[in-house]
Amino acid sequence: MLLEENTLTLETPVNTVNPYTALKDIDVIDPFNDDDRETLALIREVLRKRNAIDRFGLTLLHDHFDVNDDEVLVETCDPATRTLTIKPYRNEELKEADIEEDGYVQTNWRFDENDPQNLFCVQVCLAHTGGPGHIGNL
Repeated sequence: MLLEENTLTLETPVNTVNPYTALKDIDVIDPFNDDDRETLALIREVLRKRNAIDRFGLTLLHDHFDVNDDEVLVETCDPATRTLTIKPYRNEELKEADIEEDGYVQTNWRFDENDPQNLFCVQVCLAHTGGPGHIGNL
């Protein structure tokens, strides 16, 4: 499996390499341009051919703060207040959390520039067990 070595589990670290290290700060990132538009058109065509255009999208890789080697970004949601929060959690906190073995969904990945066979999971979303939305009580 492509993500096997770097897939988040409650038993293992998220990544063998910190996938957040090389990200540029949002204040210095280049704005969207025509070259980006061409690149995204190519990616769109691949997704369309693979019938995945409604499954995967794209995001601008950037950072706002350092994420440590032993952390992963976790998305939580409060449907009542319509609040979505993304914050880093230590792998140890995730291991100790009261969630089932598959209580999360990988939602954001980044490619490894040096290894085309490798992807890094950079964000997970906690699955909700009691209705629509996601739990927010890690």
